Amino acid sequence: GAKEYFGLLRRLFKPPVDGQTWGFERRAYYPPPDPINALLSFSYSMLLRDVTTACELIGIDPYIGFFHVIDYGRPSMALDLMEEFRPIVADSIVLEAVNRPYVGLRDFEIVDLSEAEEERPADQEPRSSTQAVYLAREGREKLIQLYETRVNAQVFASANGERVSYRALFQLQAQKMARFILGEARQY
Repeated sequence: GAKEYFGLLRRLFKPPVDGQTWGFERRAYYPPPDPINALLSFSYSMLLRDVTTACELIGIDPYIGFFHVIDYGRPSMALDLMEEFRPIVADSIVLEAVNRPYVGLRDFEIVDLSEAEEERPADQEPRSSTQAVYLAREGREKLIQLYETRVNAQVFASANGERVSYRALFQLQAQKMARFILGEARQY
């Protein structure tokens, strides 16, 4: 499903204004091999931080989830809850950043990993790329501003027409999950 999703998402990005290409072929996150993957990774990190905080505020353990593998240091529950917000929060701000355009190729830094690759222990798998692409300071500031605008936007939270920010909605969804886990609700 992810392969199909990102294949279709790729088609929605306008080319950079300088006539080059974004180089986005598929989702690859460590290290991000192109500007689009760098934007996605950074936006997912911001979203994960907010959803993890929502879990902690509600009192559910962000590290014990259902769908994501439970592993040391991995906030599986937060990752589970984050899934429903990826397209409407993170992916949409990346689309906005690229297509408006708020960011351009000048907002990224390319880091050469070939030296680090030479020092790689023999028992470690080689990297798929010898370069990493990261947002430069100004690019990060632009994406943070877009993210903050999005998560503070008022959206409909229920059938009764109540409007809350996405950030408040993260907490409402964590409350729904807590009620489900405690047996107070029959479904999430």
